[in-house]
Amino acid sequence: MFVLQKLILAHLIADFMLQFEELYQLKLKSIVGHIVHASSHTVMSLILLWPYLDFPSVWWSIALITIVHFAQDMWKYARMGRKDRFFLLFVWDQMVHLVFLLPVLALPFSRLVTPLIKNRFVFTMM
Repeated sequence: MFVLQKLILAHLIADFMLQFEELYQLKLKSIVGHIVHASSHTVMSLILLWPYLDFPSVWWSIALITIVHFAQDMWKYARMGRKDRFFLLFVWDQMVHLVFLLPVLALPFSRLVTPLIKNRFVFTMM
């Protein structure tokens, strides 16, 4: 469950705190904005799941989550032409993003609680 909470936090940071007005405008104009936005999700997920990066399934999960997020955003922005749909698309988008994070609970690493600093990275002073 702890991994899911970290992925939700990564999603919230990338979708709200790191998606500033210029990035939103770039997403309206170009696929580059969507790539930058999806990449911010990847980076936040990697940062928050740092202790779990020894597990190959973490890398695959983050890659899949990034691809799905990118595809969802492209789909949503293709349908945002009408202003009356904006709120419904926003709510749908957030719900689907969160639903696509849930399968991570089925992976073995999601039940582990690892320390933030691993022993191999701890240096002692003599």
